[in-house]
Amino acid sequence: MSDNIAAYHSKQCPFDVIVITSPDEKSALAVRELIISSCGQFPSNYLEENASTSVLESKDGTLYISTSDPYGVRMGSGGGTIAALAEADHEFLKRNCTKLPTVLICHAGGESSRSPTQIALGKAWTSLPVVFRHERDELTGASFSTRVSNPTSLLIDSLSVLFENVPKGSVIVAASDVLLSFGGEENRLNFDDIEKNGDNINNRVIGISVPAPLETAKNHGVFVVESGCSSNERLEKWEMRPTHRVLQKPSRKEMLEIVEPPCTFQHSNGTTESENEVSAEHLAWIDTGVITFLPGAAATLRELSRSSLKLCTWQGIKQMHEDSRSFMDQSKSSRAKRRSEALSLVQFAKLHAPKICLYSDILHSLRTTAGNRELPVHDDVMSTIQKALSELELVTCVIPSGSFIHLGTSGELLDFLSLGTSGINRNEGQDATSNVEAFGRSIFLTRRALACLTSNESNVIQSSVVLNTCVRSNNSNIAIGCDSLIEHSMVQQDNGLSIAFEVGDRCLVSGLRPNIKGSSLRVPSGICLQVLPLTSSGLHATSANRAFACLCFGVDDEIKAVPPKTVFGVDFKRFLQLAGLEDSDLWDDVDKRMIWNAKIIPVFHEDDEMKLDLSFLEWIHFLVDNSKAAEGETASMYYKSMPEFQQWKNSPRLSISELRDHVNPEAEVLHRKSIMCNGVQCNKPLLAVTERRNEPCNLDYILDFVSNTFSTKNILLWEFSEVRSFLCELERVIWRSAEERCFDIVGRGFMTMSLLLSDINDSLNKPISTDIDLDTSVNHHDYAVLASLSGPFWRRSKSELLSIKDGKIGPYALSFNRSDILGCCAFLEKAASFMVGRCVRGNDLQVQISASAKPITPDTTVVASAPSRIDLSGGWTDTPPISFEHGGRVACLAVTVDERRPLQARCCLTRSKGILLRTESRALMDGELVSSSEVRIERLQDMKDYNDPLGECSLLKCALIYLGLTTAHDISAYPSHCIQPYLNNFCQREKLESDVGLEIVSVSLLPTGSGMGGSSILGGCIVAAIARCIGVTLNKDNLVHAVLMLEQMLTTGGGWQDQIGGLFGGLKLGTSDADIVLKTNILQYNLTSEVRDELSRRLALVFTGKPRLAKGILQNVLRRWARRNSDIVRTVHELVCGASEAVDSLMKGDLNRLGSCMSSYWEHKKIMAGLESGVEPDFVKSLLTLLYSRGDVVGGTLCGAGGGGFLVLLLAEGKTMEEIKLRVDEEGVDEYSSLSWHSCAIDEVGLTVELTEQ
Repeated sequence: MSDNIAAYHSKQCPFDVIVITSPDEKSALAVRELIISSCGQFPSNYLEENASTSVLESKDGTLYISTSDPYGVRMGSGGGTIAALAEADHEFLKRNCTKLPTVLICHAGGESSRSPTQIALGKAWTSLPVVFRHERDELTGASFSTRVSNPTSLLIDSLSVLFENVPKGSVIVAASDVLLSFGGEENRLNFDDIEKNGDNINNRVIGISVPAPLETAKNHGVFVVESGCSSNERLEKWEMRPTHRVLQKPSRKEMLEIVEPPCTFQHSNGTTESENEVSAEHLAWIDTGVITFLPGAAATLRELSRSSLKLCTWQGIKQMHEDSRSFMDQSKSSRAKRRSEALSLVQFAKLHAPKICLYSDILHSLRTTAGNRELPVHDDVMSTIQKALSELELVTCVIPSGSFIHLGTSGELLDFLSLGTSGINRNEGQDATSNVEAFGRSIFLTRRALACLTSNESNVIQSSVVLNTCVRSNNSNIAIGCDSLIEHSMVQQDNGLSIAFEVGDRCLVSGLRPNIKGSSLRVPSGICLQVLPLTSSGLHATSANRAFACLCFGVDDEIKAVPPKTVFGVDFKRFLQLAGLEDSDLWDDVDKRMIWNAKIIPVFHEDDEMKLDLSFLEWIHFLVDNSKAAEGETASMYYKSMPEFQQWKNSPRLSISELRDHVNPEAEVLHRKSIMCNGVQCNKPLLAVTERRNEPCNLDYILDFVSNTFSTKNILLWEFSEVRSFLCELERVIWRSAEERCFDIVGRGFMTMSLLLSDINDSLNKPISTDIDLDTSVNHHDYAVLASLSGPFWRRSKSELLSIKDGKIGPYALSFNRSDILGCCAFLEKAASFMVGRCVRGNDLQVQISASAKPITPDTTVVASAPSRIDLSGGWTDTPPISFEHGGRVACLAVTVDERRPLQARCCLTRSKGILLRTESRALMDGELVSSSEVRIERLQDMKDYNDPLGECSLLKCALIYLGLTTAHDISAYPSHCIQPYLNNFCQREKLESDVGLEIVSVSLLPTGSGMGGSSILGGCIVAAIARCIGVTLNKDNLVHAVLMLEQMLTTGGGWQDQIGGLFGGLKLGTSDADIVLKTNILQYNLTSEVRDELSRRLALVFTGKPRLAKGILQNVLRRWARRNSDIVRTVHELVCGASEAVDSLMKGDLNRLGSCMSSYWEHKKIMAGLESGVEPDFVKSLLTLLYSRGDVVGGTLCGAGGGGFLVLLLAEGKTMEEIKLRVDEEGVDEYSSLSWHSCAIDEVGLTVELTEQ
């Protein structure tokens, strides 16, 4: 791909004056905004200071003139060229310039009759989304952005390269309603080399030509050149060739029959028809519409503008009109005098200005090798033109690598955008599959530019193109079909309501305004819909409110077919039949009846609430969907009775031909500009973060942009301002919130950035979102940087943490390297977890714990034991940050398992030195030792793996740090320090001469990954035992918070429900408010003995034989919560409500209702984790299905996070665990054979701490 992506405005323009013509004066006035925004170097407020001028001066001194044919006279492309040249010379010389200017004249084309959606401004201003290079943004570091370009802007860019050293005083004329590519800077025309070869080029006229298929060439001009490029003569670059003749819209047969010299040549397309034969396509040298009059030839044109063609210029018409009036005043004929006085300037121009075609009149008058053609001479003016131009030689510059695209119809525009962007996701270096795709690549056509689509549900087909459009439908859906174009539209409601926006396949939708009336807008497949503003003085201005024309027709309707074949894509006769219309309903008394002059365009006014009613589209939708199926008079009656049809029929209606006289192009341009300025920017996704809203950030527009924008090795996605600007804005939010100590916002900011980068990478077909493991992806250096987030001076490390401008996140680069993205995401998620930790412990940077009693003696052991817990409903709402961002509520029970309290910690002082840590896992049935690990701590470095959840005795190490033995900083800074001084101080022995030792043993009878809160409850037991041993008094509320801190240190990031469930006896409802400082409240309930006994009889625990690590599922839940998708926010709310309902069921003794709560709870858990997380193993699903189908249970859920561990069942009344187990075993399913069944009973005591003698 070329490096010169729409960046030529930054170079010195070779043209002194660029004249851009429009069909009429009001269009010329309107397109000044487009010239300023896309064609030159202008300040954004240029027109505010130059409101009335048609001459715009760019920063580089180039004059841009927006004009039209003088006095509204349509004088042809030749007459328009003369008028534009005279105006260019006049304006240039007015500025005290002594030399004639080099002029580029861009003609906008005709009335856009075959492409009605361009009728307001002309096909020259067709909107095209392209990638644009600009100077590196100092704030964001971005070097690229997307923009809405147009054929005129692209043409000026291309011609600025092609004619970089064109001789001064030349005049270049071009048609800007086509798309041209000349192959890049290697095809820059070198006029110096031509003159060195001895050619006198001063009086030449050069036609620029590129190869085109005969099917395209037959609709345009064709150059027949000498020494034609045949299949045996391959050109590598541009070349000047003598012109033999010029053909105007020749037939395919005519071109093939011209052989001396040949008109056509062949180009191999590589398609093998047989082993020895390669097919070749016939091509011709098409006239691109770019005609260059070198200085001598340009002088001839200038002379004609001052003499024979004076009546083609503004000044000439005015002068001749005044001269004619003066002549008539001197005339003796009073009749002639009265006639002169009555003839206005405009009337005079229309009567006397000649109509001249640049191509059939001027071009055909030039000298060719075939000799001058004998053209019909209508009058003395044409005779003078032919005589003056016949001395000028016409040569053809053939550019073999160039290409030509003509967007003649709305369908051709859609096809171009679809095919031209079809290579976006193709691997770099892979050849284009079509000429259109190659052309799209050459201009860096893309599918999204200034596009923002945000909704609850989105189904936007990737091949659709969206530009300068903002659709916000937060509570409704957006659907855009295949190969459709949405442009210059703002779809939203000011009152906060949402509108469903559905567009079918191959549609063109343009100009939609905000506040459309109703709750939905549906455009059927194959329909063009454009809303256009009308002038207030128009024919149908029957209201004080603004009027709009709703231009609606079928994409493939033949606008000028006589008689019409289709309308709205429906057979025309069938349309008349179903609608009950006569020809007189659509046409006045005209001879040629066609869509062009049929009154099918309804005119609507905004209502008093400034809403626009487009409900007539429902009738067209029904018509398109059912026209073939509907039959008979009944169908016709149904159509005619539809209120949407009556709205269309009874509204004032215009024809397309009339529309041009009533449309307000200036209002349309201002509408488009308002979207560019406020559309995408008005979508403020970060408000969800900064205002702590439980709603999504709506970053779909960035992901949509990523999926639909060209990106190569030389153009990294991160260099695009659309991506970089958001990341930089998010970075600023993070640092500003950090300064304000709003650590919850900082954490959500880090998490949002991580998810965005992960989604960006996933959209590029490199999924990583399920691969991120924070422990393996973040190395020790990263931890050192991230650790600064926990201390008081972490702001000093800002540049090490984030520097989006420099393309860095931590130590990782913003690149397409998978390992870099993986590192960025893990780094950011870990940063978010540090911020959650700060919120969990409050704003105090260190936990202050002081001894309030004497430590125990070395001959005493502290034993802390506790039951396990089962969660009945509300789980996940206790997990930070959900618990303090939304607020949490969990119902849980403390239970024994097989009549045992399965969790215990022992702690004692010893007379030996150092610390001995030991963990034991024992069998539930008999207490036999299954596994153990032991760690002796003598130096601080022996505790360095305290935050590794898989490290040996890591939970015990975290408890020691929490209670104040040492700090994470000291462990990192002084690893070789002996532990003994720390230990003596910890145990209040610093004043004694003898050292002390400490022994801590934790014991669990629950298998690893039980889901019954084992690690958290055990953590509470460990802290309670150590605290009592060293003389620190902690109540159960302190312990709940202590375990939260342990899990933050351990990076498992759990919630508060486990420790509440096991440390407090019986039934509890734990709650936490939505507050950035996490505070828990515990409500304990006393069940009646009858309810307690029945519940204990009907509860059963089934160990699945599959342990699970909550952390993996936890990470997935927190990522889903960070997105705040509506299903997750709704589920969290339902979990909170479910907890209260579960408690209420038990207090009323309604166990069957409790079973329903437990079943709903399990469904909510699966939504929170996502089925892809493995939260529900297949055999668990089949087991639950079996038990429910037999009526064995009324409720059940996997304990804790799910994925394995214990399954808690609430048996149906009258059922026993033994008989259910027997029936399950009889199924003969392999996975069922590994299940173990256990009894469960309510424990009313909770945590106990006792002293025993050694």
